[in-house]
Amino acid sequence: MAAVDYDDAVGLRLRVTTTLGETFEQTLFAYDRETELAVFQDTSGFPKRNVRVLKTEFIRDVAVTGEHSDAESKHLEIRPIVVADIRRRERLNVQQEEAAAARIGEGVSAFAQAVFDAMSKTYACTWDGETIVVLGVRIAPPYSSETCTDGESTASLARIKKVLDAERRKIQQRTGEA
Repeated sequence: MAAVDYDDAVGLRLRVTTTLGETFEQTLFAYDRETELAVFQDTSGFPKRNVRVLKTEFIRDVAVTGEHSDAESKHLEIRPIVVADIRRRERLNVQQEEAAAARIGEGVSAFAQAVFDAMSKTYACTWDGETIVVLGVRIAPPYSSETCTDGESTASLARIKKVLDAERRKIQQRTGEA
């Protein structure tokens, strides 16, 4: 087996001979001491790359043939991780998932959820128990225009009733549910 410190050789161009007699020349891209895996990369055909992953026990001989080329150094760069960016993305993803979860009614029928989903395509909707709230209009089970109450104005109540009736018809045609 070759006597080389793979940790120190990361980024160097190496000529490697495997225990099967295969010889290749590539840049050592990464090395994991725990698993004894070496990752070799050749970017001569950039943007395509030829990558090999070998357990070091299958390497018979290795020799340093030089530094990596300037073209390869652009592709070898591993950028630092900005923890603030990761936390920002995490917060955004958590907010999106919480919003998605809030759109799912607890203990409601599939038909009720379908009504909610259809109405929320046009209006901001929320659940209040089993009641759908849209523009201050409360739509109670069985989610028909007869069960609509309140509203910011009579115009919004009339509009929500009209949209609800149309969405109910669409859902009933799709599912056959009453």
